[in-house]
Amino acid sequence: ENGYQVGAVMRIQIPKFIHIQPELNYQVRNYTLLTSGDNFSGKRNEFKSTAIKLPVTVGFNIGALRLFGGPVFTLDSTVKNRDDAGEMDIEFDDSEVAFVVGGGFDIKNFFIDLRYTTFGGSTYSTISINDASHKAKVLTDELWELSVGLFF
Repeated sequence: ENGYQVGAVMRIQIPKFIHIQPELNYQVRNYTLLTSGDNFSGKRNEFKSTAIKLPVTVGFNIGALRLFGGPVFTLDSTVKNRDDAGEMDIEFDDSEVAFVVGGGFDIKNFFIDLRYTTFGGSTYSTISINDASHKAKVLTDELWELSVGLFF
């Protein structure tokens, strides 16, 4: 599905060609869940999640080009059902750590990054349907991001 994020970035150069880049991002993503079962067979449920993410990447600079990777921690997340019926709720496990890899380039104070974020395996969420909770295995939770930014 689609979404967006806004955030603050700080890049710390260690030697001239290695950097550490912590970020604090507010992320919004849309999800669609197709359910099966007695009462919900084939029903599409749409959700919107908001989260505060803390990626901490280590990267290598080769001229204006950068390659980087590292963990992504979730500090807080909220998921809301976009269907007014409210018969289904989802709660993500914020303790699971994702991983990001990517590349980008700098033009003076501007940067452009292309990133791939994944949990590297299955994650779990709690799904509540009509007040009954179930642990659900999320088979794929990955994200492609295009970031554009400005350093002050």
